[in-house]
Amino acid sequence: MCAIPFDRKLVGIAGSPECLPHVFELLSSFPNPFNAFTVIRYEISQRSMISLDIYDLLGRKLMNLYQGEQSAGEYCVTWNADGFPSGIYFARLQAGELGKSMRMERLK
Repeated sequence: MCAIPFDRKLVGIAGSPECLPHVFELLSSFPNPFNAFTVIRYEISQRSMISLDIYDLLGRKLMNLYQGEQSAGEYCVTWNADGFPSGIYFARLQAGELGKSMRMERLK
């Protein structure tokens, strides 16, 4: 379960199909801009191999936050950016052939 409140139903509590997301979506991170950490939320509509990566402004992959298979649902991952300088970063979510990116800003 996510550590931040939001108004969408969480999957896995009741397990009913009405609660499952019908879209593939990389939602906004919170907070953004952030200092030490930010929470990245996403939804997947079907069981998929997921890769969630962080890139710098030059497009260099800095780290992988998650890699593995996940069922349809809503998820959140916390990125602890200690050791990274202030600047612009991108989170890239890949689920099979689908992919989305999101801009984040780190301020120290």
